[in-house]
This record gives sequence, structure tokens and C-alpha cells, in this order.
Amino acid sequence: MSKFHTAITQWGLISGIRQAHSDMIVVNGPRSPFSPEARKGQLVVVVEAEGDVSRGRQACTTVAETICEAFYADGSTSITSSLRHALKAANAALYQHNFHAPPHKRARVGATCAVVHGSDLYLTQVPPAQAFFAHTSKLRALPVPTSWTNGVDTSAIDRQGALGTSLGSEPEFSRSVLKPGDTLVICASNLARLLGREQAEQLICYSDGPTIAEHLYNLCRAASLPEAHAIVIEAVPGPAPDDRDSSFTPAAVVDRSKQVVERWNGLLGRGVGRQHEPVPVAPQLPPVAAAAPVAAPAAPSPQEPRPAPVMDMIPVADDVPLPPSAFIGEGEYGGFVRPPAVPRRNQPVDLSDNHGTPVDFAAIPRKPSAPPPTVGERLTMPVRTAFVSLMSGAANVPRRTARPAEGVPAAGLRLKGLSYRKQRPRLPWLNIFLLFGVVALLIVVGMQQNRRRDQTTVDAALNKVQTAVAAARRASDANSAQSQLVAAEAALKDDVEVLVQTGMITTTKPLIWSRYRQVLSSYDEAMAAINRIGFVDELETVATLPGGQGLISRIVIGTATISDTEPPLFFLDRSSGVLFQRGQPGPILRPDQEAGSFVTKSVREVLWRAENQDVIALDRGDPTFPIYHVYLRAGDTWLSNQLNQTEHMQPSEGDLPMAAFGGHLYMWDKEAKQLWKYASGMYADLPTAWITNAGNVALDQVVDVQIDGSVYLLNRDGSVLVFEAGALTKQFPPPALAVPIGNVNRFVVTYDEYAEDGITLKRPGFIYMLDLRNERVLQLSKVDGSLVQQIQARIRGPLNQMTDLAVDEASRTLYLANGSRVLRTKLPEPPQPAAGATTTATPEP
Repeated sequence: MSKFHTAITQWGLISGIRQAHSDMIVVNGPRSPFSPEARKGQLVVVVEAEGDVSRGRQACTTVAETICEAFYADGSTSITSSLRHALKAANAALYQHNFHAPPHKRARVGATCAVVHGSDLYLTQVPPAQAFFAHTSKLRALPVPTSWTNGVDTSAIDRQGALGTSLGSEPEFSRSVLKPGDTLVICASNLARLLGREQAEQLICYSDGPTIAEHLYNLCRAASLPEAHAIVIEAVPGPAPDDRDSSFTPAAVVDRSKQVVERWNGLLGRGVGRQHEPVPVAPQLPPVAAAAPVAAPAAPSPQEPRPAPVMDMIPVADDVPLPPSAFIGEGEYGGFVRPPAVPRRNQPVDLSDNHGTPVDFAAIPRKPSAPPPTVGERLTMPVRTAFVSLMSGAANVPRRTARPAEGVPAAGLRLKGLSYRKQRPRLPWLNIFLLFGVVALLIVVGMQQNRRRDQTTVDAALNKVQTAVAAARRASDANSAQSQLVAAEAALKDDVEVLVQTGMITTTKPLIWSRYRQVLSSYDEAMAAINRIGFVDELETVATLPGGQGLISRIVIGTATISDTEPPLFFLDRSSGVLFQRGQPGPILRPDQEAGSFVTKSVREVLWRAENQDVIALDRGDPTFPIYHVYLRAGDTWLSNQLNQTEHMQPSEGDLPMAAFGGHLYMWDKEAKQLWKYASGMYADLPTAWITNAGNVALDQVVDVQIDGSVYLLNRDGSVLVFEAGALTKQFPPPALAVPIGNVNRFVVTYDEYAEDGITLKRPGFIYMLDLRNERVLQLSKVDGSLVQQIQARIRGPLNQMTDLAVDEASRTLYLANGSRVLRTKLPEPPQPAAGATTTATPEP
């Protein structure tokens, strides 16, 4: 009976949604004590894609399935060797996938394989991977996360060996004894960076599995991780609840094995009876006269030693038939009597003369009738029969090889044309060939029928998608087009994807695969045309925070002083409060720096002041006295001033939406619902209220401010309010989209470009709104707020950390703050509306 059993708790995060079972975790438990899983132990595989998770989800599934299949299919009895072969097969499969896949679909995958075999734990890792093992209240991290080494990544070199990188990936092996109370935690590497050493030891060494899993999930929620997964394997004392009454426990299996061995011994003539049955022992009789009657042996007393087991008996001679007179009145006529085996141990040696002793056959115990076979014996009877036949054949090999001498018939008795040898019947070759031909014909006909049925099923599914896409293109209004797109998407997920998963649509069928790709391309084009989606394919990194650590919260694009040169780019690291400029070796403004008459704190906001062609930086005091200080750069020096009344503006613990225009500084007060104006050159004076007439519009959801001559206020739901001369003039509702706006807190308004006469409009400006949850940028018209296009990547993931944006209309360039990097891409051309669809007229860019 096992001293412990394993209890497993797992969860997964997909786009911020918790799943009870993660598709990045595969657990293979033994189905029965005789299955391959029981022979090699319980296998747990946890995979992780390096970089973009959604980009490598299919690669992770392929790696996990290949590892499980190859591990149990490997013929080696060594668990380490089987794991090495399984990882080698998974690496070859992923390398083949990456070799044929386009660059944006290639992925590198890390894997952690844990095998629980009895009381041994085998752990194999290929980075990126993370595991924590608590053994006898001592915690070990494999590998050591960066949160334990003050940000130093000790596994950066090892990550070059991730699966899919090359054909020479080398895993790391670990082994430990598993005791009751030990805990193994395998999680994603991005989750491990949230755990400190003391926090991990307190959690994993002194908590149960469900508590550990729930705490890890709470850490992911607090850090807003969109993708993560974790599994906790706990060694719980005692047997598993489902196996306590099972007949396939280890003790039961051992008992059944002993019974099978005893039964085979009986069949092969190496013993009689069963192990649990007493073996009769011949009594020691003193020599008596031949005519004296022989008394029956007395039953053995409980104090007498128990007879020796069957395997310790001395083998006896072959059975010898006795004469019929020996069975007068006793036993069965014509039967065979075999004297009982004599124990090997303590056998006395008779050195006296051999005297004939009459045998009392009535005193010889008869073998009891065998009980009827059990269900297990009936099931194993073919195996036992085959084993006995094999052993009998091996024993009769010498007998078959020694050919007896052929008898010579008497002279004169052999007739012409007759043979005295045994004649074998001739093989019916014609019938055999006909049988094989019929079977082959049936197989070919069946394969043709299956191909026709598969082709019909595939054609029906693809035609359903094509019909819905064609109807969407011909729709007369946007609602009808959207409903047809929904029907096409449902057909793709419910019908076509099932055929791909079952192998009916695969790359091994070129014609079907080519049509499948055409249907997908047609659906993507229709969706882009109807939903006005513009895709960005190339994202260029133009600036990065030092060390790649931190989060860029603001980016500002200035005006180039020299033509045909890139404009100045400023970006703010919110975590450290440091302001950087592209092309400068270090920060241009950081905390505790003397700037004018103040010592700077953490920089909270940065703006571009077109009047002096330079940047403005602002910091704010603590919540007890939250007053803003403004710093204006003039060459290599900073001019500072204090913005009075900002200590009373709300929110006091956060940032105030603000904008700069015409040398003036505008700040939004959430509590007063007012836009305060600091006049140019008089920032130290008290501000003036700019909004004089807001109408009946609520101003409690404003999250950002932009000015291009008119004042634009962005609400949390995506609506925009336009003010001129302090009065509300326009109100743009949120755009109606197939995927509604999720989280909006930042937007940019570009200026209108006029001709040299100053009257003719050369290029209109637009509103660019950042939708964080859906990883997209919405381009709206400044005239009526209608949708121009949705700018997004072709797949989700590359823009999952966006915080700010900037637009250069002159060069049609879009800048995005994504994590610790500033990305640059060209603004896509707005897609043309679908034929027949009616859309709101928007100005051409």
C-alpha cells in the first residue's frame, strides 16, 4: 500500500479569463495498474511559448501531445531516457513546424515534464520554464527567478536552447525523493517574476494545493496578466480515496500474481495445489509385518510445524499406472496415483535395509476438486494457454529434432504407385489468391467511398462559409452584413475547424488545403472591408528603456527643426519617474535633480510646447499637498514654476488630464468638472475657468483632453465632446462596432493642414483613440465622429501592453508605447467599404 497519493490543482488564464483546466497543461494518470502509465508513472507536461502566447498556442499543443505520445511509446525502461527521447521528438516536430511556417507564426516553446514514479520525482525542463519544489519544508526554484536575484536573469543563456530553435536542444534533468507533505508547483515564467523568495517559501512550504493555486491566481489578477497557467502537485499522506477498495491496488496485484504463478507451476508439473491450500505430507510409518493392518494417519495438531511450500518440495518421478488389483474397493478404476511430495527440509536418510511395506491406498489423501475459474482466470486463460504451449514446445525440441529411423517395408508388400510415408494435403493456392484478391478489392472500394464521403463533407462546410461571405458582401446595410459575418464565423468554428482537427482538412491533401486557405482569405477580406479594419504588419522598435525594464506611460512627438529629419521623440518611464529623449545617452530629467528653483520628484506628465519648440515636464507632490510643478526646458537648462490651485484639484492621488496649446496650459478638474486655464507666461497666477456653457451634458466621465483650436474631451465610454469658446458645440457618440469598445483612457487629435493661402484645406485632421482591451487604435473623423478605420495587428498579442500613442500626420506615422518599447509603423490606408454596403461619408485622408 502506497504511503501517499498525489493531489493535483490547476488553472489557466486565457485573455484574462480563468479556466479550470489549462490547454498548456497535460496530465496523464494511470488508467489501470497494467497500463503503460502505471509502468512508467504519472506524467505531467507544462508547456509555454516564448514571447507571444497566442502566437505559439498551436505549437504548444503540438509539443505537449508529441511528448506524451513519445514518452509512453518509448521501449526503454529508463524514465530519463524516455523523457530525453520524447523531448527530442517534440523538438523535431516543432522545428519542422517552424521551418515551413511564415515568420509571424513561428514560435519557441519551453517545457517542464514531471514524472511521479512510486516515491521518485523526475523533473525535466527546457527553458522558458519555472518550477518550485518544497521538500521537507525546504524550497528550491528551478531555475532561480529574476525576483530572487534583484532583477539579474540567470537563465538568459539557457533560453537559447528552447524547443524549436535548433535540432540540438538539451534539457535539464533533476531527480528527488517524494515524501508525504512535499509540493511541486509548475507555472508560467511570467508568473514566477511576481513571487519573492520569502513569499514563495511561506506560500508553497506551509500551504495546501488549492490555497497555493488560488494565491497564484490572485497574483495574476493583481498584475493584470492576460495569459498565465499553474499546476500544483501535492503528496498527500495515505492512499487515494478512489483506490482504497479497488481490486487493482498494489497488494491485490501482488496476491493475484502469486496465484497465477502457482497455477502455472501446476500446469507445468512443478508443483500441485495452491499456495493457500495445505499440502499433505506422507506419515512416517514404522516397519511392520506384511499382514498387519495399517492405521490411518492422525490429523496434525496445531502445534506441529506447517508443511513446507510447494516450491521447496523434492520433485517426484513421472506418474506410473498401478495394476487394477490396487483399486479393489478404493478410488477410481483405471486412474493414476502419484505419491505425495516429501518436504526437502529435515528429510531423514534411511540407511537400513529396504523392506517392502504394504501401502494403504485409503490413507493416501485425494486431491480435492479444483474450484471453478474466476473472472480473472477466464480473462487470462488465453495468455496462460499460449505460455504453456510455448514452454511445452521448447521442452519437446530435442524430441522433434531426433528423427526416428524409417521402417523398411517387407519385400513384396510395396505396391506400385503407393507410398508408406505420411502424405500431406496440398495447399489450395488458388483459393488463397482469390481470398486475398477479394480482401484487397474490398479495401480499395472502402477507401474510395471514405474519400468521397470526406470530400462531400468538406465541400459542404466550405460552401457554407463562402455563401455567408458572399451574402455579407452583397448586404445593403451594415447590420445585415454583420449578421452574415457572424454566420460565416460560426460556420468556420463549428464546421471547418472540426474538420481540421480531425484531419479531413490537412496539408497532405493539397487541393482541399488550397481551397481552405482561399476561404479563410476571403473571410478576412470581407471582415476587413465591412468592419473597416486596417492591418499593420511591420512594427519597428525605435526606442527602449534602459535594460528593457519599466513601463512607458507617455510618448511625445515634437516638430522637426530641419526638414527630412525625424522629429524629436520623448518618452516617460512611469515606474521610475524618469524622462528620456531618443538619441540622448541618458535621461534628460529624473527625480532628485535640481531644476530651476525646485528639486524634481517623479515626473508625472510630459507635453510638447509648440511656441518654444521644446518639451514641458510636470511632477506632483504627495497626497498631503498634491501641488504641481512645471519645468520648461530652455536649451540645457530647466525653468521651473509652481501651479497654484492644483493642490485642490481632483483626483489628488492620481494624474490630471492636461494639454498645452498656444503657450497656455489647460488642466481638467474632475471634482469641479471644469477645465482650468493657466495663461502663457503667468503659470504662477491662479487659473481661470474656461468652460462657460456645458449644456445638459454630464462631465463626470472625462479621462483625457486634447486641443487643436477646439477643445476635445474624451469620455470613458469612447464618446467625445467638442467645445469652442467655452461652449459645447458637438457631441460624438461611441462608434458602433462589432466588437464594442473596451477600455479607453487616451486619445490624440491631429491638426488640419491647410494650403499656402491658409484657407484651402489640404489634409484634414483625425481623432485617434486607443482601445487597450482590444489592442487596437480607432481612427475617427473630426467632422462627425464617424469611424474611418480600426488599426490593429493581424493577430492578438504584439500590442497587448499599449499605454499611449502619438501620430505624425506629415509622414503618416503611428507611434505606440508598448511595455518598455516605443513602436513605429505606417498608418494603413482606410479600407474601401464592401460593395452595396451603405456607410457614413468620411473625409479622405
